[in-house]
Amino acid sequence: MNKAVNYKKGWIFSIAFTLVLLEVLLRLAGVNETFAEQSGKEYFSNYKYQEVSKWHVGLNPDSSGEFSYKEFSFPFTTNEMGLVEKPLSAFTNCSGFKIVTLGDSYTQGIGTAYQNAWPRLLERKINEEIPQTCLFNAGLMGSDPFFEYVLYRDKLSHTNPNLVIFALNATDIDEFIYRGGMERFKADSTVSYNSAPWTEPLFHYSFIAREICKTVFDKDEEVLLSEEEIEVKGNDFVKQNTENFSRLKKTFGDSSNLLIVIFPGPYECLDPKYRRSPVAYRILKKLSASLIAQKVGSIDLYPLLKQELRNSSETQYGYKHDGHYNPWGYELFASHVFREMKKKYPNFIKVGNR
Repeated sequence: MNKAVNYKKGWIFSIAFTLVLLEVLLRLAGVNETFAEQSGKEYFSNYKYQEVSKWHVGLNPDSSGEFSYKEFSFPFTTNEMGLVEKPLSAFTNCSGFKIVTLGDSYTQGIGTAYQNAWPRLLERKINEEIPQTCLFNAGLMGSDPFFEYVLYRDKLSHTNPNLVIFALNATDIDEFIYRGGMERFKADSTVSYNSAPWTEPLFHYSFIAREICKTVFDKDEEVLLSEEEIEVKGNDFVKQNTENFSRLKKTFGDSSNLLIVIFPGPYECLDPKYRRSPVAYRILKKLSASLIAQKVGSIDLYPLLKQELRNSSETQYGYKHDGHYNPWGYELFASHVFREMKKKYPNFIKVGNR
């Protein structure tokens, strides 16, 4: 009897020791780390880490500080809206060709100085053809197309710009999965987000659970869904964004144009292990086609930027760990937007649109 009990205890100890050892090895190897953990931060769930509780997002208004990361550091100053931009009044009073850009941290220009964000670089390129061009950059880290749509509708539409550009990438699909679309906006001016899958606590505390979710159940390590589940969510993402942008386009006069730019992050171009890129690009391409069918301008930078980045060194255009473009990457980005816009939509930047 004692022999059987000892035998069972031995097996239990062996299994427990093996699991602990495997957990330690996976952690040391950094296998299945989240983006935050790869950046040297603690784990957090994007389903739960949603600090925004109101319709209109922004950093602290009229403040200054420094965006300090492992690979770069740049100072910033915000305006009265909490955007890293000059006061809105300066743009409102502009009598020249007026452009508004909206997007997330890539459009804000995380990874470079204020004057080298891709919208600022685009402004300078257009100024060479249309002097006195004014651009208001409403890009904001952590934002997404639904927050941006509401921001433009409620806070920026009165400025009557000649050109409005929304920039979208794969992380916008992630944010849609975490936050939902227009249904997040409640009548009391608050927002409500989606609940995390039941597997999230397991994923949080165990690297073994992460490996099982990934290899056995084919769950993505960030959104915790399978590729098929992401595709289903993506269909709703396309539908809601098409409705929003089509609705917005109908409010424009003859002298205004709307352009949607879809683009990859450097990590999608350089990291062959980033498996979500193909499904994200399929969803964004579907959105682009849907918008073009609704007479909304759309530019696809995926092929152009992927080719350039894959033919370059790992850090020529982007940061290896952070995942944003560096100053040279944003210059490349702006150049492609400018060239593609002139090629596909030459009337968008003509003096006659003033």
